[in-house]
Amino acid sequence: MSLLEKLKPSYIAYSETKTHKQRVQKAKDLIQKILQKHKKPYVAFSGGKDSLCLLHLVYKQNPNIDVMFHDSGVELPESYIQIQKIKETWGINLHVIKSPVNTLDVYKRKKGIFIGAAEDIAFNEVMGMPIKKWSKNNGNDLAFIGLRKEESKKRRIMLCKNGKYFYCKSFDIYECFPLADWKKEDVWAYIFSNYPLENLIHPAYFKDRLVKDPGDIRVSWYCDPTAARFGYFLWIKIYYPDLYNQLTHIFPEIKTFT
Repeated sequence: MSLLEKLKPSYIAYSETKTHKQRVQKAKDLIQKILQKHKKPYVAFSGGKDSLCLLHLVYKQNPNIDVMFHDSGVELPESYIQIQKIKETWGINLHVIKSPVNTLDVYKRKKGIFIGAAEDIAFNEVMGMPIKKWSKNNGNDLAFIGLRKEESKKRRIMLCKNGKYFYCKSFDIYECFPLADWKKEDVWAYIFSNYPLENLIHPAYFKDRLVKDPGDIRVSWYCDPTAARFGYFLWIKIYYPDLYNQLTHIFPEIKTFT
């Protein structure tokens, strides 16, 4: 039995608490309020637990909303299966935005996967600009994003400074973060108390040999350099050995983290 399965009863119990119910209601109220302000919003969906909750919350209020999945070419293998499973389950208006460049080639061209320390040197070229171009061409005026303050210091600073709804100059679009104040237990509580979300959990969260909390597992690029210090590449080595061998052949420096 996975750690997530063992913790399921505690998450279900937490879903009945006043704290959790208040956070969920605040997220619903914010989504309702912001939807009234915009003509063509979209939900950014990664396949991870946070974006699953966000998509469900927004979809219940606007089932016709655009859903954007960015295909970097270096997603975890199951992510592609998950997005199709969700499309079949809910009939979402899915837009798959593929990176115009090879992500690993960008890292090679820039002389290394870890150049730039905490900043991902490939993000803007691979993900940032393509999404900005797509949203402009598609006429979108708002992006719902599932980031939470708890996830990192950088995200906490950004959300505390700008709030849960603001105009993002970099992407030339309004952004809304309904889950900003949620904790990991709120995410799992929402998933386990709202059918059929439990059946749509990304398989990566059940690969938990290296973690004390399944919420610490990241559904991200399998070459994500910003997660190296969290044991991410060791996790890739154990659960996705073929991907690990591919990466270390190109970037042997990854072995220093495993």
